[in-house]
Amino acid sequence: MAGRIGYKIFSAMDDDPQELFIEQSLPIPTKSESRGGSGGEVVDIKEHPWRLHSLTISYQGLIDAFSFSYIDQYGEKQHVGPWGEQHSYHKTETIRFSPSEFVEEVSGAYGSHFENLLVTSLTFVTNVRTYGPFGNPNHQNVAAAPLKFMADEGSSIVAFHGRSGSHLFSIGVYMYPNNKRKGRTLLA
Repeated sequence: MAGRIGYKIFSAMDDDPQELFIEQSLPIPTKSESRGGSGGEVVDIKEHPWRLHSLTISYQGLIDAFSFSYIDQYGEKQHVGPWGEQHSYHKTETIRFSPSEFVEEVSGAYGSHFENLLVTSLTFVTNVRTYGPFGNPNHQNVAAAPLKFMADEGSSIVAFHGRSGSHLFSIGVYMYPNNKRKGRTLLA
């Protein structure tokens, strides 16, 4: 992905502005395979992510709904979801990441519920702390399979994709070179 950054430069000889454009190539995020079931519909992001901003998870035994916001490579905040259905009687929690906080790992479980494979629990590990677990890996005594995504060395998890319908059926991650280690200024 390339972005154009424009500058107006004034010559010392006259007051006519000259425009200079610099092309900047940014890395394309790495997309993992999703883990979980094949029900529901494919859900994904539209713009290349740069940094994860927040997560909202609705759960009670299973992950009922999942939404998040991220900063894209143009510096714009993108809101995604909810994937699944939120219920007022279920727990809902929102996590807002500080500009210096990076998601390094997402783990959890998925299992069969009324003949559908669904995500039953999620935990998020950052360079600052651990959030979760949300949900229950053994909801209604269902033997769940583990799922785990770890960011590559020098990268962090910056967005998600998967499948959803009435619940979150599967989840995958996008990874991007860790902005803190690259010395970039982070956007809130």
